[in-house]
Amino acid sequence: MENKEPLMQEFMTQQPQTIEGRERLETARKIMTTFGIRHLPVTRDGVVVGILSQRELDMAMQIEAIDSKQFLVIDACSEKPYIAYPNTPLREVVGVMAREHLGSVILMENAKPVGIFTTVDACRTLHDFIENTLEEERRESLKNLRSLIRRR
Repeated sequence: MENKEPLMQEFMTQQPQTIEGRERLETARKIMTTFGIRHLPVTRDGVVVGILSQRELDMAMQIEAIDSKQFLVIDACSEKPYIAYPNTPLREVVGVMAREHLGSVILMENAKPVGIFTTVDACRTLHDFIENTLEEERRESLKNLRSLIRRR
């Protein structure tokens, strides 16, 4: 039985929302609120140049000296986001995220963002793994119990 290593394409959120760096923070806030997301890949002329997290957005919008309606996304985002590919093993990506304390990874294909994987996705994946493992153990226990009953 071949045990295929899980790849990011099985766990990523596909077709992530993106925002141009020259957009206003207020626009980013509206996108995040509308779509219920906490990480927004930032582009410049279609090329990913950063990522804006909800935390960064909140911090920038709390600075009283700036007008959030005028402040640009590029000024608040993290540059050089962690980039991986849909065929990257899940184990590799979550290892880097844990070591580097990263909240998200952008999945790229043909120089375009095709997915995003966040700590929420990682928690969901871990939950599903635990549930599946417990279900398999329960089925095995029932199978063993039936076998014992038949022997009597």
